[in-house]
Amino acid sequence: MRSWLATDPVAGTTVIFVPSGSVHTSADAYWRTVSAAVGGECADETNDGGSPFEAACIGIVSREGPVRLVLDDLPVVDGIENSVGELACRCPDLRIVVTGRVRGAWHRLGRPIPVTLIGPADLAFTSDETSTYLRSRGIEHDLRWAQWITRRTGGLAAIIDALGVEIEKQGADIGSLGDTFLTRTIDESIARVVSNDAMLVRLGPTVALAAAAVPLVPDLVATLPGVPDDMTLPTVLERLGVTEQLEATDAQWRYPDPVRESLLRNIDTTHHNDLRCARAAFVEYWLDHDCPHNALAIAIEGEDWHTVLDVVSEHWTTLYTSGFLASIDEALIDRIPEHVAQGHPTVDAIRRMHRRFATPRDVPVVAATPEAPPEDTAGPAEVMMRVITLRIEGALLDAAALCEDLAAAPVPAFDELDERIRHAYAFLYLHIGITYQLVDRADEATTMFRRAHRAGAGMFVERDAAGKLALMYAVRGACFDAQRWLDEEQRHPPLPSKESERLVRTAGMVAAALIAVDRLEPESALAMLTDLSSPTDREEYWAHVLYAVGQHALLAGIPAEGLRRIVHHLEHYPELHGEGSAAGPMLDAVRANLYLAIGEIDSARNLVGQSHHPQTVAARARMHLFAGEPDDAESLADQYWTNVRCSAREAVELSVIGAVAADTNGDRKRALQHLGRAVALSRQHGLQLPFALLEPSMVRRLATLGAPLPVKADRVADDLAVFRPILPAVRLTKQENDRAYRPGERRNDRGDRQA
Repeated sequence: MRSWLATDPVAGTTVIFVPSGSVHTSADAYWRTVSAAVGGECADETNDGGSPFEAACIGIVSREGPVRLVLDDLPVVDGIENSVGELACRCPDLRIVVTGRVRGAWHRLGRPIPVTLIGPADLAFTSDETSTYLRSRGIEHDLRWAQWITRRTGGLAAIIDALGVEIEKQGADIGSLGDTFLTRTIDESIARVVSNDAMLVRLGPTVALAAAAVPLVPDLVATLPGVPDDMTLPTVLERLGVTEQLEATDAQWRYPDPVRESLLRNIDTTHHNDLRCARAAFVEYWLDHDCPHNALAIAIEGEDWHTVLDVVSEHWTTLYTSGFLASIDEALIDRIPEHVAQGHPTVDAIRRMHRRFATPRDVPVVAATPEAPPEDTAGPAEVMMRVITLRIEGALLDAAALCEDLAAAPVPAFDELDERIRHAYAFLYLHIGITYQLVDRADEATTMFRRAHRAGAGMFVERDAAGKLALMYAVRGACFDAQRWLDEEQRHPPLPSKESERLVRTAGMVAAALIAVDRLEPESALAMLTDLSSPTDREEYWAHVLYAVGQHALLAGIPAEGLRRIVHHLEHYPELHGEGSAAGPMLDAVRANLYLAIGEIDSARNLVGQSHHPQTVAARARMHLFAGEPDDAESLADQYWTNVRCSAREAVELSVIGAVAADTNGDRKRALQHLGRAVALSRQHGLQLPFALLEPSMVRRLATLGAPLPVKADRVADDLAVFRPILPAVRLTKQENDRAYRPGERRNDRGDRQA
């Protein structure tokens, strides 16, 4: 709060700051503090029948000019919310900012008092804010470390600050410290922050033991050792800022995830038996309350596998019919030791169901026990080394041809393989996927990456495959799918070796940049692209990097800069964008759009005018639309939007262009049909960029058709304005040119008149 006020966020307004008071204060004592801060009389109930609250109201009313009252760390006092609401009603020009550790009853105020509630998640640092904080301390880092720290700390500012202090003491680059050091330091920082109150110190390990209870309810933790009979532990922890209430109407609390995980790691080391006993008591509590879901989750987290099997056996029907196993059956598959689960009929049934239904369809399941793979893997290994060599040389089609037999071979059940063999399969499928991705065989590449991700569990391939899947979906405009795989990729820490990290990070970072562009967030995309920098000669995903650069340049209004960067790098990779390469149509499409953005329709026509590739068709349709040829634009939209080779990106772009083209021709019914399709696809995939890839007047016309756009038309037309209006050149016949030409008049290279 002090940092916010230091930025003078409400210039021209008198800000009255009331600092934190005692947690155990009374209402009158608190309002006396407020009255003194606003310059009122420090009244009490014995003076002329007044009260400290009345004195505070009088003091504020007597102030001249606009006033903003900041009540920092509001104490927990019965009815304090109503008093603040009454103060706002009696002083209509007053604006009040309240911070507190307790959710309170603010949701009950509402009208006539406008109330905006900001929860802990909104106050947490974003990755960009973490990065800014680290830079302010002079700590060298790249964006991925900022993302990793934000995830591991939940963005909690106090923990990030404590971590920053420790990193600064080391005087080293974050990358050289490594994730093990940082995790230990985060745990130590959380332990210090959590134990900064005398009450928490008196409770001792009880605070950490309570973290094993999910969710945290008063009756559940009342029996923990060290909890006084008259104490409601969750409410005490909330008042001290350690936990938060799930909903204002529910008597359930939770620790922030990073705090909870850290407390459990520490208590498991120092009080392992106490933690085991507490978990056993929590399991019994939830079983007694007919909640086997919660009991099973606690047993799995504690790796109490015999209890897990007992709960599953006894409550199988409840668990299965409620769908709870959909989120935890992976634990039953991968975590229960084989010697414990072997022969257990229910677990065997779950495992069979999981392999049959939960495994992606493009990862075949072997029903019977597969034959052991041959020990000699030199054959496939040698072939794959040859594939990688051909890719490096630019012979992408030859590399893909070598992959055919490898990709067609039977796929084993990965969880039944020796770890060494499983990892070999992961590496194999990863590189088949890369090869197919680079030759524009997207569906087959997706299949290979999904196999690699599953086989590569526990090694870097798991992260690498997730990043490449995110990129596959991001290029197609399937933002929701791309974000899901990006979240999976980002849960892994950076690799210890900077060289290895550079090799695997590109796909995920490009995916993140494309997702940001597709959501109309150019600043977020720029942060990713800046951290990634220009592609090197060894970067296989150079074309994808340049594609993201071009897409960002369009959205950011710097098309000429985007063109310069792409053209410059194309000169360095002449052999990598020839026949069969995904680079050709992908970069042609974005370059055509960049040419249109600077008004060069003919240059765009030279690039994609004769192309029939699905990735370039939207640029062709847009070219016709801007050239004053709406019939041709709508014809392409009708012809291609149902083409199965077109991705979500092309389908949405074509539908948007078709809507404008039909409206230009006066057919509003057809225009609304096109637009309705575009809006539905946009909501399905989370794709907003196509609605910005128009001239401003066209965006405004879309807004008048009656369909609810997924973007704000005024913002897109005024603030983004990707394409400026283009006046197409007037084409004259030879006779018209001869008659119309006058001495001194200039002509372009096509013989058209130029004003």
